[in-house]
Amino acid sequence: MASRWNSTVIDARDPKRLARWWAEVLDYRVVFETTDMTFIADHTYPKLIVTDTTRAFETPPVGPGLLFISVGAEKHAKNRVHLDINPEDQDAEVERLVDMGARHVDVGHGDRHWVVLADPEGNEFCVMKPIEVPGDLTQAASHVVDGRGHHERLALGFVGAAVLEGLLLQVQ
Repeated sequence: MASRWNSTVIDARDPKRLARWWAEVLDYRVVFETTDMTFIADHTYPKLIVTDTTRAFETPPVGPGLLFISVGAEKHAKNRVHLDINPEDQDAEVERLVDMGARHVDVGHGDRHWVVLADPEGNEFCVMKPIEVPGDLTQAASHVVDGRGHHERLALGFVGAAVLEGLLLQVQ
């Protein structure tokens, strides 16, 4: 049996503040919070029931969330993992995020179809350009790392098709 992806954990000096910032960015909600951690997820994420001895969801979760945990140390290096967000309007979203406290970051990618920003605690993330989906392929697109460079190939997820170096291929 395979494991399921539950959450991505993000270290934070102020997990409550940073979680709420990301909840606003992604239109998520706080699902669970303690003094040193805050978990956010999509509004469809089930309620977490916590007692002294157990943690349980009302219904099984359908996707992962973001867990922000308290750490005392400052961030000193580029993230090894980061989030990519795919807004409808990249320019408008970059402006909104900068107004919310994000800042532009140069990580050496040059002029690409994404903009690298950092959240209020310095965690890098990418704001992608909207991807035009041909024909009836209307599902959201995600990016795949191909080993030669970040974001160089596209995969049109959930519809069984991928665009790889200009070719439309059927995938199972």
